[in-house]
Amino acid sequence: MGMIFFTLALFGFGCLTTLAAFSSERLLFTRERANGYYNPFTYFAAKLLFDVIPLRVIPAFVFGAIVYNPVGLVPQVDSFWRFILVLVLFNLSASSVVLLLSILIKNAGVANLVGSLVMLFK
Repeated sequence: MGMIFFTLALFGFGCLTTLAAFSSERLLFTRERANGYYNPFTYFAAKLLFDVIPLRVIPAFVFGAIVYNPVGLVPQVDSFWRFILVLVLFNLSASSVVLLLSILIKNAGVANLVGSLVMLFK
């Protein structure tokens, strides 16, 4: 239980790094959207494709594959895939919450504080 808790805490607090990235992109996004370069759906799809998949799904899968056997979790294939699924889904949900906070809160310091509090209670 402790290993799973600390693993989820690692991934949850690791998602907080995207708070500052989106706040710095906000001005660029509004300027480019106002000029008609792309619509919000295109920006969101690119964010999902190049931020969520390589930074949230792949690390959770690799970490789970490396850690599963050495820590002595249940040596069954279905339990392994359930563990990977929990890691990936938690990482995606934490990333979604952080993305929502970065959209709602314009100040990066306040967003970091609120994001840390949310991750503590998540």
